[in-house]
Amino acid sequence: MLRRRIAIGLSLILLVSVATSACGLKTAGKLTGETPADYVWVKVTDHAAFPESYNFPMFNVSNQLWVFHPEGNWFSADGRSWTKAELPALGLRTAYQQYIHFKDAIYALGTMEGNYQNLKVGSRMMKTSNDLKRWELLAAKSELPARVFCGATVFAGKIWLLGGFDGKSLLQ
Repeated sequence: MLRRRIAIGLSLILLVSVATSACGLKTAGKLTGETPADYVWVKVTDHAAFPESYNFPMFNVSNQLWVFHPEGNWFSADGRSWTKAELPALGLRTAYQQYIHFKDAIYALGTMEGNYQNLKVGSRMMKTSNDLKRWELLAAKSELPARVFCGATVFAGKIWLLGGFDGKSLLQ
C-alpha cells in the first residue's frame, strides 16, 4: 500500500511538472510573440567537465550556469567550459529532496537517511553564501515540514513546497 501511495504521489508530481512546463511554453509564446519554432537548440559540447550522472539540478545565477552534482558543483559562463566551484557538494539526494534558487542564493531543503522503503527525513535548511563559495546553516531543525518527493517553486517572493511524503503519509 505504501509503495502504491508513493507511486501515485510521484506520478502526480510528474504530471503537474509536465503540465506546468507545457503551459509555460504557451504563455511565453503569447506574451512575446515567439513560437516553439523560433527556438533553435545548439550543441555546445559532447561532454562537460563534470562526471556523467543523472537527476541533478542546474541553475542560472548571475548569468552563470551552475550544476549541483553529487560529486561537486560546477559553473560556466557559456555552457562549453566548466569550472569546479569552491562550494562543496552538500550531499542532498536530489531524487528525493529539493534545491531551490531564491534571492541570489541556492537553498537546500531538508535531509534524508535511508531509502524510499525505510527513510528518516529531517527539516535542516542550508543556503549558499551570496558568492556561492560556502554553505550556511539556517536551521539544524526548521519549521519546514520534514518531507521528500515534494515540488518546490518560488512565487510572490516566497518558497512554496507542494506535496511530498513524510515517511508515513502523503502530504498535500
